[in-house]
Amino acid sequence: FGGILGMLIASYATRVIAIVASAYVPRLDEITVDARVLTFALVLSLAAGLLSGMAPALRLSGSNAQ
Repeated sequence: FGGILGMLIASYATRVIAIVASAYVPRLDEITVDARVLTFALVLSLAAGLLSGMAPALRLSGSNAQ
C-alpha cells in the first residue's frame, strides 16, 4: 500500500512542480514518471514487504506453538 501511495504522490508532485517552477527551470514540463520507474518502484516495494514479513514467519515456524 505504501508503494502505491508513493507512486501516486510522485505522479501528482511532478505535475505540481512543473506548474509552480516552470519559470525557473527550463524544460521542466518534459519530466514524467514513466513505466520503467513505476515498475522498479513496484518491484522494490513488493520485495521490501516480503523480506520484512519473512523474519517473523521464520521465527514462528521454528517454535512449538500450542
